[in-house]
Amino acid sequence: MSSKELPISQLPIVFAGTSDFAVPSLIALLEAGYEIAGVYTKPDRHAGRGKKLTYSPVKNCAVAHDLNILQPTNFTSEISRLKSLNPEILVVVSYGIILPSEVLNLPNHGCLNIHASLLPRWRGAAPIQRAIESGDSQTGITLMKMAAELDAGDLLVQKMIPICEDDTSGSLHYKLANTGAELLITTLPQILAGTARSRKQDEKYVTYANKINNYERWLDWNESAIELSRKISAFNPKPLARAMLGKQILLVHRTTYGRSNSHELPGTIIDIKKNAIRVQTGNGFLDLLQLQIPGRRTVKVSEFLHGYSVNTGERFQDVVHAKS
Repeated sequence: MSSKELPISQLPIVFAGTSDFAVPSLIALLEAGYEIAGVYTKPDRHAGRGKKLTYSPVKNCAVAHDLNILQPTNFTSEISRLKSLNPEILVVVSYGIILPSEVLNLPNHGCLNIHASLLPRWRGAAPIQRAIESGDSQTGITLMKMAAELDAGDLLVQKMIPICEDDTSGSLHYKLANTGAELLITTLPQILAGTARSRKQDEKYVTYANKINNYERWLDWNESAIELSRKISAFNPKPLARAMLGKQILLVHRTTYGRSNSHELPGTIIDIKKNAIRVQTGNGFLDLLQLQIPGRRTVKVSEFLHGYSVNTGERFQDVVHAKS
């Protein structure tokens, strides 16, 4: 029986993904009964203090379901093998390896990407973090046809998700990953049947979610309290915002903020409460609620204060000095 005569759920699909964001989509395909001809994921890497060889979350899932696992370091040598799998579609979710342009039209229905933003807003590597950091009230999931230019393909379907006041990139990551999986399963039959409609992205509204660099992790106390609070939420659980008090680096997990100001310089501790360390910012105050000393567990400020001496009037280092 040729692929054209097979039921849609039995058409061979190849999946490419690496991070935990991709796992719900792979599981959803399996639970829906789709035929997974192969799973591409990044090569195993050494991680942790013992530098133990570690599987990606997608590989762990693929192993558990006895799937055909493929782990090239790049795709330049994969064309012939991918052709041999004869996929109807290549579903790409948080893979982390750039596909050569000749791969994009190799499957009968091309390559489908699940992206964690409402494109064309936030093309790039860190759409979840940048949406929170910028104070966006909403974000969402986009399913698009992949094109040679990064995240610039035609849009197939989108679903909006509100960004809540207490969302971190971790909580939003979880919501978006599951929404992407749901949208994939509802949309894939139309794609495979050739009835799905697409539209071009409006280039006037393109913004870019650049990868977070190491310097951005440091809190600049001259910024406003609301800007700092957004950055802390955006960088939680990784790479985690940080500040330097004396000679100690502190990782900041959770905060609240207010708009009143003192006469102290930005970065100055203006009050110490049972559950919060209050810091003056460039505009408003920031209450530190959960902190972590690198290498130790995350604790509430009430516990942190039992083991670490902090005094009003102390000042966090300026960002320039902290970075150095």
